[in-house]
Amino acid sequence: MRHCSGCFGVDVGNFHLTDINYADDAVLFTDDPTKWDYVIRNFEASAAVMGLHTNWHKTKIQNIGNGVAARTVHIDNQAIETVSRFTYLGSDIDSDGYSYPEIHRRLGIARWLHYGST
Repeated sequence: MRHCSGCFGVDVGNFHLTDINYADDAVLFTDDPTKWDYVIRNFEASAAVMGLHTNWHKTKIQNIGNGVAARTVHIDNQAIETVSRFTYLGSDIDSDGYSYPEIHRRLGIARWLHYGST
């Protein structure tokens, strides 16, 4: 990530976030949708240095909180799916930038666990 981390990211308070990595999953951030192609290609190039490659079928693009619908990006003749909702590490992330759908989902799970499935 050091190879491409200066190219993208978002500022949250005093922090500059470029990515979240967990096991073999990664979330990349950019505050400029016109940079998606560039960010994804740089990530792939950095991974290739270590012998890793992106699974384009599992890759998704989601625009969170900006209101503009995600556009299709093509990498190596493969269209990357754009989504408005995505589940990452067990949490639903909605494009509107709010947590209401996730809060309601978790309340439903808690209710089911408390009262049972009957």
